[in-house]
Amino acid sequence: MPHSGATILGSALGELDGFFCAGELCFLAQTLRDGRCGCGRAVAECPIWNDVIDGIDVDRLEPDERHYRARSLPAAALGSAIGRRRARTDAYVDALGDLYARVQQVTGCRVLVDTSHSPTYAYLLGTVPGVELFLVHLVRDPVATAVSWQRSTEGCDDPLFLLGAIWSAWNALTPLAGRSSAGYCRVQYEEFVENPQSVVKRLATFVGEQPDRLPFASEKELTLGPNHCVFGNRNRLRTGLVPVAPDDSRRAHSRDAVYLFNDVVSWPVRRRFGYGGLPGTGRSGRLPSRSRHRSLPARERDE
Repeated sequence: MPHSGATILGSALGELDGFFCAGELCFLAQTLRDGRCGCGRAVAECPIWNDVIDGIDVDRLEPDERHYRARSLPAAALGSAIGRRRARTDAYVDALGDLYARVQQVTGCRVLVDTSHSPTYAYLLGTVPGVELFLVHLVRDPVATAVSWQRSTEGCDDPLFLLGAIWSAWNALTPLAGRSSAGYCRVQYEEFVENPQSVVKRLATFVGEQPDRLPFASEKELTLGPNHCVFGNRNRLRTGLVPVAPDDSRRAHSRDAVYLFNDVVSWPVRRRFGYGGLPGTGRSGRLPSRSRHRSLPARERDE
């Protein structure tokens, strides 16, 4: 779900040796027109992305709405898109393969961190020949997610009182996207801010890497260099020492009417993901860590 902390977690992973955090690649075609890269330049003027797009057909990367909206995932997983729509999806999947290969060629990375939030996009990415997808499902308390979304500079496209239902749908659907992946891991945002070094190290191990060092100046203080994230939270522009701080949004807003409504609506799903507190309480009721790490047999793929 957007506003779940993917930008800071992706930035931390991008500092590891052999990793490259590209931001939300599902919006690359859009950001080439008017977006800003994490390095501070316009994406169209960034030397990294200029090299990347020099070797691919960018027009093929323009996604159809069905390629990232969450409600399209069941149809994609069941293979029910046929005819011209199926052909367009196949063309988009081929274009993603070209993009990923080109990014790896330009940056020399072993692991590409794509912080796109869509479970449908994740499912399609897992079907790309040559891509071994490891899906990290980052979950954040629904009240804190709604507060963050409302505070964001881009505003909230959906009515705030609906975010509890949207949060439930996105998070309930995301494990389905793991069916096309080589591995699925669930992480609570609250777990990350409590022990960021442990989470970063665990995710590196999850994708088969053993980094010699972690990008931390202290227990909860990241050291971030310039990055090339094409889209995401504006915090991707921050460099230097960046604190990883706890979030008290639930305690501060749990009794506000609109957030209480979201809390009630999301309660069945949030219990499933470890947020079992009663609606309207100042505590998330988070259970002891239950992050799921499920490795699946690597699917056959073109080398």
